[in-house]
Amino acid sequence: MISAMDADLKRKPIERGTKRVSVQRHRVYDDDWNDLAAVTMERILKLKPQSPGWCIYLNPAFTVEAPEFSAEFNQEARRCQRAWLRTMNRTLGNRNRRHFAIRADFLTRQLAHSGMMMNDGTILAPHDWTAMDKAFATHPRSRKDNNARCR
Repeated sequence: MISAMDADLKRKPIERGTKRVSVQRHRVYDDDWNDLAAVTMERILKLKPQSPGWCIYLNPAFTVEAPEFSAEFNQEARRCQRAWLRTMNRTLGNRNRRHFAIRADFLTRQLAHSGMMMNDGTILAPHDWTAMDKAFATHPRSRKDNNARCR
């Protein structure tokens, strides 16, 4: 039986003016675990120029694309990030994953660990993602329960 991580999915075209988000899984081979940053960097170098506003999130196992930044794109990128970190924990163990993240430089950590998000060709630092989450009210801490405040 082929696991979901091992199945390469067909890429669907993205139409401009829609909020459609494309998610593609990539196979992470045994040899790739030796240099996870190189796997992601290879896909970044193969990217073609896109229309203004185009967003992409990449990690070694997933690519998430959208014609423009939206709450849907942000949710899918976060979902894929969590799935990748779970895979790393199961493969390397939580202690080894954390040790890898601590000793890696910023770019390597972003390429192999947290993932790389780009908006309109600009690389976004992970601390900026939370601000964008709040702007679209997708971050759990940014949601306010209005019913709790009603008396």
